[in-house]
Amino acid sequence: MIHINNTNLQHKFVLKKQILQKLKDTTLLTFISVDTGIKFTTLKRQVKENHEYLTLYAVLYSISQRLNKPINSLICSQKDY
Repeated sequence: MIHINNTNLQHKFVLKKQILQKLKDTTLLTFISVDTGIKFTTLKRQVKENHEYLTLYAVLYSISQRLNKPINSLICSQKDY
């Protein structure tokens, strides 16, 4: 079980490759932008880089809801990526 807190920055989690592929859909990314208040262009750049900020709880929760997947199935540790 992966422990998720509000930032996750000290844990160095990143999104799994198959989730990143799904996030290339601009419609899905637009919904996540609306859900989280993060600019679409910022999210698009972060998806391209698989930036660790994508593992912030609000973003993970939105992705989880939009893809109908549990949060734990979206991420992996950076060393396993």
